[in-house]
Amino acid sequence: VVYIKEKVHTRISCGHLRREKKPNGYALFIPRDHRLPRVRVPLSQCPKDFQQQSEETHPDLFLIEIINWTATNHFALGKLLRRLGLEGEIESETEAILAEWQVDTSPFLDEILKDLPTDWRIPKKQIKCRKDLRSLCIFTIDPATAKDLDDALSCEPLDNGNFQVGVHIADVSYFVQENTPVDKLARKRTITFYLVQKAITMLPSALCENYCSLNAGEDRLTFSVIWELTPKGKIVNEWFGKSIINSCCKMNYDHAQNVLDNPTKSWKPQDFPQIFGGHRISKIVSVILDLNKIAQELLKGRRSSGAIELNQGKQWFSLDSESGYPTSCKAYEMKASNGLVKEFMLLANISVAKKILTGFGKTAFLRRQPSPSEAMTQKVVHYCKSLNIPNHNNDYRDLQASLLAIETNDPSGILTEAVSHVFLKAMTRAEYFCSGSFESQNDYRHYCLNIPLYTHFTSPIRRYPDIIVHRQLFSLLEGKSQEKSIINDTSKLEALAKVCNERKLAQFNVGKKSAEIFFAFYVRNCGPLLEDAMVMAFLDSSFDVLLVKYGLALDLENWKLTRKNKKPKLILYWNATETIKQCPQEISLFSKVKVIVQDDSKETLGFMALLQHPKITSGSEKTQSDIYAHK
Repeated sequence: VVYIKEKVHTRISCGHLRREKKPNGYALFIPRDHRLPRVRVPLSQCPKDFQQQSEETHPDLFLIEIINWTATNHFALGKLLRRLGLEGEIESETEAILAEWQVDTSPFLDEILKDLPTDWRIPKKQIKCRKDLRSLCIFTIDPATAKDLDDALSCEPLDNGNFQVGVHIADVSYFVQENTPVDKLARKRTITFYLVQKAITMLPSALCENYCSLNAGEDRLTFSVIWELTPKGKIVNEWFGKSIINSCCKMNYDHAQNVLDNPTKSWKPQDFPQIFGGHRISKIVSVILDLNKIAQELLKGRRSSGAIELNQGKQWFSLDSESGYPTSCKAYEMKASNGLVKEFMLLANISVAKKILTGFGKTAFLRRQPSPSEAMTQKVVHYCKSLNIPNHNNDYRDLQASLLAIETNDPSGILTEAVSHVFLKAMTRAEYFCSGSFESQNDYRHYCLNIPLYTHFTSPIRRYPDIIVHRQLFSLLEGKSQEKSIINDTSKLEALAKVCNERKLAQFNVGKKSAEIFFAFYVRNCGPLLEDAMVMAFLDSSFDVLLVKYGLALDLENWKLTRKNKKPKLILYWNATETIKQCPQEISLFSKVKVIVQDDSKETLGFMALLQHPKITSGSEKTQSDIYAHK
């Protein structure tokens, strides 16, 4: 290393303080991230109870920042930022995650809140200059716990047999004007962070849960994309513009799914949330069913054009209302109702991307996904060959047909999810970019979606890039030049894209770490758990398994791989017990095994998985095994 162009790591770390035998005015900080050095922190910055204690290591977690680390010193020099709380508790562990990923959790300042509307009503001027859609049957479909309702849907049959379908998105850019205090803060935060127990919002609650949120029974400002679609999902024409809606019903995915599962049922008012605007239940049911038919055609069309559908497994937790601790856990199930909403959000994002590129040739704010590297592609191709999954062209995209074949013969979805986990490892991350950053439009492509243009338009309450896209689309529709605006500044948009990509990655990692914390608590309180698992992949000294019930991937270590006919296979020899003779266990790809998930005694907050003896059906009898995984 001859020169550090940019410091990417935050130099902020979470860990423990330890007294030294010869402190010399310093305490020793031990980071939990073993890739970082130990750090000397001035004793004067340490809390009094630490300075007075006799124990070597303080039980609380602390946050420090590395100030300097010279080549001649074994330890770095740092400063204490703050005390997080007792290690192993949900709140302190959550604070550690947020701090290490530099998530802004500070309350919104009065400077920002004083500019927000209070007891706001839509001005008459806005009513006159917008398309009034308040009489239409428009509703939202979101997770049951959602408070920030970004998007709503509508669908009206036309006399020619086609449908007028609308995606109506909260008009956040009306409230968040460029370079205002709230805009500057939103640009800095760039995204809402979702944890298991809470959300760290990009915007103040007055906006994200009230004036911008498309709450049922309330007049709301929206930015709409309305198409005339054939029953096969083909676009006949489209319209973009500002609008006003009044959502007639706030549904969750389960409500919509019940309709899809029971299309001929006679529904009663108690089967639905409160309905506003005098709309009949039969009308809402009809709209859901029509939308789903079109969504299925859109999905079929995307798959036939080579789109790759890969779902990242997520965990869903039920929390105790008083303690906040998890009482149950399961894999989050993606239902047909989720797919219904997804298809129309994709269609809106694609349509808007095409539109803004026509007017912002060098400054359109888009989203792309580069192709996987050749090395990663070949790894997946060889993986599929070892499983006799057909791949005629030795091409990664050709594997989508193979995935569909697996899905067709996999009613439980377990095998499909296991293969998807392996495929996901080969994928590059999607990223925001400014169209002027690349000379060729071939670089704009989104690999998984297999489309030439894509952007984010449909979630402006929780993503700042969507606000930029709203401003670009409105500027294009109005025909007004905004030369001094960021939406026309390539260098500023490139810098913003970089920040947004970093924050998007942080959001992913924070959500993942939060789920791991809650799963560890669940195992601690409810374990040990005897669970079904499926082998997903073999590595040099470990193999990956998927916990079926939780959709969680684990790495089981300490074994040696052998190959039979070039296919990876593991043969374990279990020690004899008083009741069971010594026996072998053969494990290959997609083998179903039993694992015991239990608290990891070596970690304050962690869990480990032990491979269960194949002859034992319960987790009560212990056998010797050196195969384990830990988090």
